[in-house]
Amino acid sequence: MFTKISLMIFWIIMIIVLFHIIYRKLSHKIERAVNFPEIPQWIYPIIIICILGYIYICFLTLIYIFNPILAFNLFLPIEMLYIDLLKHIGDIFVIIGTIIFLIAYFNLNSLRDLADKSDSSELKTTGIYAISRNPIYLGLHIITIGFSLIIPTWITFLCIIIFIINFHYRIKIEEKELEEIFGKAYVEYKRKVFRYIGRRIKS
Repeated sequence: MFTKISLMIFWIIMIIVLFHIIYRKLSHKIERAVNFPEIPQWIYPIIIICILGYIYICFLTLIYIFNPILAFNLFLPIEMLYIDLLKHIGDIFVIIGTIIFLIAYFNLNSLRDLADKSDSSELKTTGIYAISRNPIYLGLHIITIGFSLIIPTWITFLCIIIFIINFHYRIKIEEKELEEIFGKAYVEYKRKVFRYIGRRIKS
């Protein structure tokens, strides 16, 4: 039951975030600060695989809410990992990852900024961004690992590996763009705060 609740909370929050993104786009015409460079052609098959993986994970977690046994047995289950202890650890990962994602998202796109109709070009270095340069991606990493523990199938684990590689690649692209946009301020920020979690104690 707790697993179903954790997944329901996750989906409710994701829907809220989705509506918030749509609201920002339609009401304030806010564009993302980072403009990605031209993507190499060899990346497109990987993008398609990632999209299919996202759809698969979404499909599987939604099925789990209504029928856990069906979700587990649907695609190449790993029987020896389908135990309560791992499911509970997965629940904790999903909840912690969702909280980190939510705090990071609304810290980056605050309602105050919406009221001021400001853009997204300010470098965020406070709050959760003082201990992680990429807390949104960190939250997503934790969430996806949680999913793999709740529904341990070979395809789920393969999707998680692809997601992590994809997120890491996106982060590296974004960091180059942010360095161009913010210059020395971002270089100094990179020096103080780690990519995923933690910061240097000494300057």
